[in-house]
Amino acid sequence: MPTTLSTFLKSVNQIDLSMNLALLSARGFTLERIGLMGEMWTDEMIKGAVERGLCEDEEEDKWGGMTAFDALTLELAIRKFRRKAKSSSPNSNSIPATLSEFLRNVVGFDLTGHRALFEEQGFDIARLSAMREWEEGDLREVLGRVLRPLEKGAGGMSKLEVIAVEFALRSG
Repeated sequence: MPTTLSTFLKSVNQIDLSMNLALLSARGFTLERIGLMGEMWTDEMIKGAVERGLCEDEEEDKWGGMTAFDALTLELAIRKFRRKAKSSSPNSNSIPATLSEFLRNVVGFDLTGHRALFEEQGFDIARLSAMREWEEGDLREVLGRVLRPLEKGAGGMSKLEVIAVEFALRSG
């Protein structure tokens, strides 16, 4: 098991992807999160996170400095973190009682460091619960614009973190 993201990227399926370290770090992909994604997320969620999280411009088919081959190789490597016997699901059908509880486990990620951002932007547990009924495109747009991916301004959340919040809300 690699101990750093750099070490992991140097041997992804016997291919060196370390030239993508800065991109992955900027988008919120850490070794810990890659491990959680592999263990807890479905193949569809992993595919969506890699495609959307590493794509520079979602309107165009660009990989933000990462080639399609590299991105797909990374996606396959993330899946290898999967436990042989998957005992837990990343998704719960009910939303936690408090915002703190929700942020403590957003499809496996601890996003409690962003509690102030959620509160400043008007999110509370009731609103998050209501958003579970929204159409996918509406949910994606609001989360993307309100939680401000780091590349688009000061503060905010990484692309991967925003995608994780969306997945957590859609799972209900």
